[in-house]
Amino acid sequence: MLVSGGFYFPDNERHFTALGDDVANYQKPQREKAYEYVQNWRCAVDIGAHVGIFSCDFAQRFERVVAFEPMPSTRECLLRNVPGNVDVKPFACGSHPGKVRMERSTKNSGGSRIIAADAMVDSLIEVEVVTLDSFGFEAVDLIKLDVEGFEPEAILGAEQTMRRCMPVVIVEEKLKPGNFDHVKRASELLLSFGYSKGELVGADRIYVVR
Repeated sequence: MLVSGGFYFPDNERHFTALGDDVANYQKPQREKAYEYVQNWRCAVDIGAHVGIFSCDFAQRFERVVAFEPMPSTRECLLRNVPGNVDVKPFACGSHPGKVRMERSTKNSGGSRIIAADAMVDSLIEVEVVTLDSFGFEAVDLIKLDVEGFEPEAILGAEQTMRRCMPVVIVEEKLKPGNFDHVKRASELLLSFGYSKGELVGADRIYVVR
């Protein structure tokens, strides 16, 4: 493991460690904007938690944080980084339970992603998928989604939770070739659940209850 800015990272990480001591402020404007809409501070859910930059910040404000991170080497760092009120889950979130393959990104550990079953890549790992709804959360006040293109699947598996709790939702909407379809689909789903589009801060969109 590497240590940079007070956070543990996988050994080959280069993207985040380049930020040095400022790593805790990575994408801080997104979080600060989302906090403006939060009405209760009981539970935040971090889907695609990586090493816990968002989770650690959430933990300072929310009573409880649930952080999902399926990649073992990244999750080992996450467990070292987060405080005691963060509950780490070793799963990917999707529309139904099962298994998927993930491509391991080395120099940017935040870029690991779920890939098609027939894709041919070198660095693969199989991970377990669960639905967020299967946890039956009574109260969720904020959800952050950054799962490298798997957002629509994660949203489908969180429909009951979102409709019941109506949390503020932060979704990555990084528009680049290959991303347009899943960004559009994720947005359509959230709008159908009763959300409206809020600000786009950096590459992340804030969705709030209408």
